Amino acid sequence: MSQAELAAYCGVTKSAVSQWEVGATSNIRLQPLILLVEALKTDLPYLIYGERRRPDGEPAPARKKHTAT
Repeated sequence: MSQAELAAYCGVTKSAVSQWEVGATSNIRLQPLILLVEALKTDLPYLIYGERRRPDGEPAPARKKHTAT
């Protein structure tokens, strides 16, 4: 999915998506965040903490890899 496609899906600009990718955004509005999680077919903890991190510092359980459609 391109930045432009993701931006359109989430109702934001391509620039906003670019800022998300590089970590230049400290606040994402709730509706675009919900749509982002949906578009990426993931869950919020994974999106926030990454593949191997959880808020308690323990490794995250193994995740299934999704194939591109």
